[in-house]
Amino acid sequence: MPPSSNGLVVVHVITDLMIVGGAEQMLLKLTHVLPGLGIRMSVVSLGGLGELGAAIEKVGVPVRPLQVRSPRHLPSAVVALAREIRARDADIVQTWLYHGDFVGTIANVLAGRRTLVWNIRCSDIDLDIDNKTTALIRRMLARASPLPNLIIANSYAGLEAHRALGYRPRSELIIPNGFDGTVFRPDPEARARIRAELCVGPNQSLIGMAARVAPMKDHDGFLQAARELAREREDVVFALAGAGTEPDSALAARASALGLTNHVRMLGKRADMAQVFAAIDVATLSSAHGEGFPNVLGEAMSCGIPCVATDVGDAAIIVRDTGIIVPPQSPQALAQAWRNMIDLDVNERRALGLAARTHILKYYEITSVARQYAEAYRRLAARKSMASDHCCPVD
Repeated sequence: MPPSSNGLVVVHVITDLMIVGGAEQMLLKLTHVLPGLGIRMSVVSLGGLGELGAAIEKVGVPVRPLQVRSPRHLPSAVVALAREIRARDADIVQTWLYHGDFVGTIANVLAGRRTLVWNIRCSDIDLDIDNKTTALIRRMLARASPLPNLIIANSYAGLEAHRALGYRPRSELIIPNGFDGTVFRPDPEARARIRAELCVGPNQSLIGMAARVAPMKDHDGFLQAARELAREREDVVFALAGAGTEPDSALAARASALGLTNHVRMLGKRADMAQVFAAIDVATLSSAHGEGFPNVLGEAMSCGIPCVATDVGDAAIIVRDTGIIVPPQSPQALAQAWRNMIDLDVNERRALGLAARTHILKYYEITSVARQYAEAYRRLAARKSMASDHCCPVD
């Protein structure tokens, strides 16, 4: 069937919009741009709606939450998703994250085998340790990886890690994450306001990191590096934002035990991260593993903030010469990189930050990234249309 004359119809299937992660945020960004490029979108969440789902609906893209809460709900979810694909008359089914890939692939078969696209978002997470069910699903997906018409990865590291796991895509494409430079931008007013909120003086250095507390993010390594630097620099302050960084959290207790109470600000989850990034002097990614394309780097760099990041995922490709890359799980190297950054002249550090913003807007601006998705969808649709034209009925 040829694509609709009103534009390609793409049904996006994602594991759960109740979770606020990089994949979910990227899907939300695409809903702001792709419809304007002629892509008719709808979204199916295997889980709930959440704030992200509500935000997607607000821009006019329909969302259907299937409310899957346990494995026993999966068969009914597959049937419901197949019906949704048929009801939307989808040209393309785009799945996100492992459970989305798994359920979406089965449902797509029931719906008549529409063009199928998977999306790889992470790299070397050890799921055999972290989550047995997801590890099993990933092994099955590796065997099924020739089935989708295209696999899109947001990072080179993620694609290579999945090849090592046995993924054998028949077609693959790297499309990085995208960023809105009108939202994430230098903001002197926000800088002054947030620093006043955090009781950080104009002559103090503020080093920040936004990440949920999880083993892969290595907050403990961050705090060890912070203790090393704070012992010699009274003028340095650290800010941690994300789920699990609340003032009454276990991480806050850990910081206190390390003698960092006066140096660390625990912010918890923030809805104003563009303003928080604008307030800091050096942004940090301390992850030990598992990253593909870390969103926080692109967001901080868009705000004109230089970054210190561990060498995980595509961090080195993203940061390039606008920041410093250090080995993962090396608090000493992290502390030294911070020293190097805060010892720079203010104008030198500002120049690095502006170079970082220029780099992000040149290669990772959200409209440009969304166009890459739209062009990939159109190529797939054209290929299918050509294949259909060459099929002759049998007398």
